[in-house]
Amino acid sequence: MGRESVRFQSLVERFWYGIAGAMAVVLGPGAVFAWLHRRSLLLQIDKISHNAACASSESAWRRLTRGDRAVTQAG
Repeated sequence: MGRESVRFQSLVERFWYGIAGAMAVVLGPGAVFAWLHRRSLLLQIDKISHNAACASSESAWRRLTRGDRAVTQAG
């Protein structure tokens, strides 16, 4: 193997290590950001569903205590 061939092989290896490093720099923080964003969205969905459940149970309780026939007959 000639000197130039060894030098070229070294440049090729540096190139691929550089590509791998650049991908790690981009994908690492991107994955962390995506995970945090997903977590935030799931917390918001949980709050919304909790509020909806509370609102529906409150309105059902009000109808029951007021003696609404539609609710008492269905229940």
